[in-house]
Amino acid sequence: MIGTSSNAIHFIIPVRHPDSVVDPASQALRIHQLVQSLKGQTSQNWRATFVVNPGQNLPELSSNFDLQYVDFPANTEARDAANYSEFSRAVDLDRGRRVFAALHRVATGSLVMPTDDDDLFHRDLVSFVESADWDGGWLIDKGYIWRSGSFFLGRMDSFHITCGSSMIFPLDSLLPEGSNEDLDEDFFLELGNHRTLLERLPEDSVIWKRIPFRAAIYRVGHGDSSLSRIRRDFPYRRAGQLNFTWLQSYKRRLKAKFIGHPSERIHSVLFTPRMKRAFLGAE
Repeated sequence: MIGTSSNAIHFIIPVRHPDSVVDPASQALRIHQLVQSLKGQTSQNWRATFVVNPGQNLPELSSNFDLQYVDFPANTEARDAANYSEFSRAVDLDRGRRVFAALHRVATGSLVMPTDDDDLFHRDLVSFVESADWDGGWLIDKGYIWRSGSFFLGRMDSFHITCGSSMIFPLDSLLPEGSNEDLDEDFFLELGNHRTLLERLPEDSVIWKRIPFRAAIYRVGHGDSSLSRIRRDFPYRRAGQLNFTWLQSYKRRLKAKFIGHPSERIHSVLFTPRMKRAFLGAE
């Protein structure tokens, strides 16, 4: 492990290959806002690792950040996917490989949070986890959804089912049992898909608690959002493709397993200056 002392949370932020990005300028702004969100934490007992290809455009980073360079190619499998299943598999595989590439940077005793590069966190997330007398994992099951540029946030009470930036793991639960040389694609696919990890929780040794406040924002509505690509290219009406009826059924099954059956309705709230300070730091 590169780290010598544990941190409350070590954020691992996989960034897709530059050639797989639709709008680099928009991506740069989103990454900048994520960096500001992390810098704005009320506790600085955290680290973050960006997993990037050489040449990635990044904002100025403080000493809490480091970089893990990788040589993974552009994700042409996702670009050329003919259906949802192919697209999802390609995205999960790339994300899982990038997350795994940075695990060796996490200090023993730290909690690990795989983080999408477009999401945001409440300024009290790290301080809450740091002050809790708890060695297990955490779920962010309440958060917000935000369409880029909107004046409103949507409250989500099934956040950890929808958003990949919602699970905080003990490091050991993400490490392989055997040699790294023996890892197959299934390992990386699971590591890259938080819903797969949720499904295997009963067989895992991790015990979970929930963050008791709305601790993160799931950003959608931009060109590099996976959700936007799914809705644009893989609509439910196309024969032979995984459709949103199935996705809604899948979501209901996970809700029944972890949080009962809360209302599907999302309530909107104004993204006030006070909330922007809480999630975006000092913009």
